[in-house]
Amino acid sequence: MQVRNLPTNEVGTTTEMNLACAKLAGTFQMACWLFRQLEYANNRGTGEHQFDLLEEHFNEKESIY
Repeated sequence: MQVRNLPTNEVGTTTEMNLACAKLAGTFQMACWLFRQLEYANNRGTGEHQFDLLEEHFNEKESIY
């Protein structure tokens, strides 16, 4: 059953798979948006820890740390 007409994944993915996919995005903002959409498509919410992992990845990618 769909809630609020959000698309659902035909093939379920894990949170780790969604994080890996989001890390391929060009910007941190796009990665957050993509990750959120993938998680919602699997009827899961998102948490601060997951976004911290994305932020850490993009900071390392851009040599901020």
